Parts: sequence; C-alpha cells; structure tokens
Amino acid sequence: MALVAKSSLTITAGRDPKKYILDVDADLTALFIAMRAMPSVTKGLVAPTSTPRQVGDIYVDTVLAKAYISSGIASSADWRILN
Repeated sequence: MALVAKSSLTITAGRDPKKYILDVDADLTALFIAMRAMPSVTKGLVAPTSTPRQVGDIYVDTVLAKAYISSGIASSADWRILN
C-alpha cells in the first residue's frame, strides 16, 4: 500500500515562525510495520482451522470458551490450546 500525502504547518510564536513538514506517508508506513509485528487476536465459533499469521497469535473459540495460542506458522496444527 502506498499512500503519499505531505502537508506543511506553520506555527508562529512571537516573531519566529516555524514551518514543519508532516510526512504522512512515512508515519503510516511505520504504523503499518508496527501493526504487523503485533500478535493478533481473533475469535470464532469453533476451534481454529486457519494457519496462524505469526507466533503468539491468539484465537478464542467463543462457543466452547477455549483459548489457543500459535507456536508456529506452518499449518493449523500450530495452534496450542491454553485451557
């Protein structure tokens, strides 16, 4: 995803105006990278059948009240039940 948006902001305090360039593209890129590094929490009505996106992802079976954590990313067999 490429978002390109730059804007400027001028702040005047006394006689010394300061101009700042806001680089939205760089800020959003950093945010998306940080979000990908965070484990995700998902829920469903049955045990997980999908392959985890990354180690540490959490899945909650809301019908049986079971929680799972991923220990790998190779297949759906990488989910480990916690309770």
